[in-house]
Amino acid sequence: IVAQQSDGGYLTPTDLADYRVARRTPILWPHDGAVVALNPPPAASGALIAFGLGFVQALADAGRALDATALKEVMQATNEARASHGEGLAAKLADGVLAKNMREAARHPAAHRGTTHVSVIDRDGNAASASLSNGEGSGSVVGRFGFMLNNMLGEEDLSPEGLGKWRQGVRLSSMMAPTVILQPDGTVIALGSGGSNRIRT
Repeated sequence: IVAQQSDGGYLTPTDLADYRVARRTPILWPHDGAVVALNPPPAASGALIAFGLGFVQALADAGRALDATALKEVMQATNEARASHGEGLAAKLADGVLAKNMREAARHPAAHRGTTHVSVIDRDGNAASASLSNGEGSGSVVGRFGFMLNNMLGEEDLSPEGLGKWRQGVRLSSMMAPTVILQPDGTVIALGSGGSNRIRT
């Protein structure tokens, strides 16, 4: 705390003492007979994935081939939805204002740096999907514990107004999207990806 405050950081001992884990119900999005459990607000990632899945389904329902051109349209539409609807996207999806039942077709190659994601399913079918990111990294390593503090305030997706424009006292959003899919036959799939621009593309 002292070190980051000496460099102009925002965190105080009170912030850490008062911090509480916020337990939230995931967005449950139907897709192709399955239920996809997505990261809920205030994270924007789950709503963006749901929107992208719905747009793909809308293209398929219209008889469109799900080719590279369609994927480009999905990526553009998802990017525009984020810009147009922002924090209200999840509510509009839940109200049926926007397209439903979509499919995320893009796969990203494994990275050797950046966001870490772990998915675990035990023999009883209990699933956990967790993502962790340093963002741009703070450059500060916590003493003998050896881990770097994150720095999400410079992330364009989380601070679109720019560095230093973060509203103090407001919980920072997330662009990570740990996800669990529940199939009608009991099959469980746990997955995730690096966040930020990858979510809407």
